[in-house]
Amino acid sequence: MHFDQPLEIELPVQTVSEGNRHEHWRKRYQRRKVQQDTVGWALVARFGRRPPPAPVHVSLKRIAPRRLDPGNLEFSFKAVQDAVAKWLGVDDGDERSVSWSYSQERRGTRQYSVVATIFPRDSIVEPGPLSRPCIPESSTSCHE
Repeated sequence: MHFDQPLEIELPVQTVSEGNRHEHWRKRYQRRKVQQDTVGWALVARFGRRPPPAPVHVSLKRIAPRRLDPGNLEFSFKAVQDAVAKWLGVDDGDERSVSWSYSQERRGTRQYSVVATIFPRDSIVEPGPLSRPCIPESSTSCHE
């Protein structure tokens, strides 16, 4: 599959602050499993079984009524990130194949989802050593 436009999908997944939850391991495992299955099936249903070629940049945006701090935000995406990487056929830690960015947006009560946008890597302005990737046409400025 060749793609020159970003692929975007809104996923019906509620992410939570995993680091601040004190719960039984089985409950955490079940939540992660449901998130991964939901994301995996949604990606296949929307884009098919043939993902775009690496390298890519994936932007994950959390939609929820309350904001998370930056550390918890990134951690809340772990199951979603794993499922996206699996669909892409890459290791989520391999920076040569995939890079990640995270953001969040507040919406009304009981509105939860994750918007995943997959960009071809050549459309991304490469960051400096201490900055984040700049994604053209995103909701945030490239020079914050």
